[in-house]
Amino acid sequence: MVPEQLARRLAAVGDSKGASEIVALDMRGLVSYTDFLVICTGRNERQAGAIADEVGLRLKNENGLLPRQVEG
Repeated sequence: MVPEQLARRLAAVGDSKGASEIVALDMRGLVSYTDFLVICTGRNERQAGAIADEVGLRLKNENGLLPRQVEG
């Protein structure tokens, strides 16, 4: 999966879990350690955790990938 498709997929997963303010930032040409940052907001800590868990689960099950780091 190319980076742009992956970023869109992660944004869609966040949306499916009720995330708001979803933004995918194209970091290519700005930094060397990543192509995209996908940022979203949960209504509370519990929802934010559910979003992060679902993203990690889908990455692992659908693409065999694990996130290197999760913030917040």
